[in-house]
Amino acid sequence: MKTPKNRRVPKVQKAKSHKRKSLHGIKADDGPPWDWDNIEQKRKAFLEIMYAIIDDPDLGKDYLTFDDKAAQAFRDAGMKVPKDVKVVFLPAGDSAKLAGASAVIELPQVDPSKPKPTPDELMELLVANYHIVW
Repeated sequence: MKTPKNRRVPKVQKAKSHKRKSLHGIKADDGPPWDWDNIEQKRKAFLEIMYAIIDDPDLGKDYLTFDDKAAQAFRDAGMKVPKDVKVVFLPAGDSAKLAGASAVIELPQVDPSKPKPTPDELMELLVANYHIVW
């Protein structure tokens, strides 16, 4: 059966894939590197990294083991990650442990000329825990 010349046959388009082998050279919104305090762009970079991990779980294992690779993932996604910033990935399922989950703790600033911090001041250095029960 012949198709009339004036009738268009739609082309089948291939679905876009989120799969990437590496994030190297990819920048969010193809813009310049974004400042680390740009929350909107950081969220976009985060989601890009998470989809890449879903497509290639070995990336997640690298980020879990090597904090410098975790920070580099954000750089590759277009963020200007300061050298003194630490990016930490925790194992899958960590948040389900609730109070027994991992904790992120900032080191205290040691100044022998000042009195030792109070327990409340030290508790402020517990930066992240799913349910702070200490």
